[in-house]
Amino acid sequence: MDILLKNHSKIAVICPSGIGDGLIFMTLAYNLAQNGHHVILYSAALTPLANWFPRVTISSELGKFSRSLPHSSSELDYVFVADHSIDITTQQTIKNYIPISKKLFNRNKTIVDNLVNICHRGLHLSNVVKQNGITILYPNLIHRQYKNRVVLHPFSADPEKNWPLKKFIQLAYELEKRNFKPIFIMSPSEREKYFAQIPKQFETPLFNTLNDTAIYIYESGWMIGNDSAIGHLASNLKIPTLSLFRVKSKAKLWRPGFGHNQFVTPFIRIPGPKGREAWKRLLSVHRVLRAFRHQLRRQL
Repeated sequence: MDILLKNHSKIAVICPSGIGDGLIFMTLAYNLAQNGHHVILYSAALTPLANWFPRVTISSELGKFSRSLPHSSSELDYVFVADHSIDITTQQTIKNYIPISKKLFNRNKTIVDNLVNICHRGLHLSNVVKQNGITILYPNLIHRQYKNRVVLHPFSADPEKNWPLKKFIQLAYELEKRNFKPIFIMSPSEREKYFAQIPKQFETPLFNTLNDTAIYIYESGWMIGNDSAIGHLASNLKIPTLSLFRVKSKAKLWRPGFGHNQFVTPFIRIPGPKGREAWKRLLSVHRVLRAFRHQLRRQL
């Protein structure tokens, strides 16, 4: 990619549907805005946190935008489109279409780092930062106030990414022995299905909104979880985050890209379909706990 944007352009950034995707691609949107462009990020999942990103307009109306093409795109100077965000037929109707494909990425770096590189080397922006402009709205909040509180998120949108809940519970017991306070957080749908399986000694607070979840995470000390939106949110809030992955190759690209983050994978990789389930057995509680201890030492 080698593009010199017009000054003060009107730009749309279209990203995949997940919360984590929205946080990641906000890096591109924010850097464009910081360089004098007017930017709309299309991310329905991120609209509950719209107030946390004052420099960029967030819209949930991607469907309406897509149906109005090509007329709506003609009012824009550029439309950045990430892989898997809208269908190919729709992409072909967009004027000034700029694809953000994984083919552009260095797979040994996080997507956040790759987007920063695109801003710097591909778009030649003069003011580039490894940030997405998240702004803490509540002055009474204290960052990492509860340093011994470890947020555990044992779920994700993809069951293949989920380390077994029983292992998260074992991990919680081990953390408790070491004077940490493990907290299980779940979406309302996850809570309905799994709440009864969590031992009553561990807190499982109910959050009605993503905003409330973000506030709680911001004051927590640590986060451990699967490759999920909550991990990206914690990382974005500069909470040290340990992410559990099946393979290193995917972890290097998809791990959270903000703040102090680590990932852990099984000690061996089983390729092919068998590996999609085998990693859950091969990644032990001891190995995750050791990775967490390593992260603790790095923060001292």
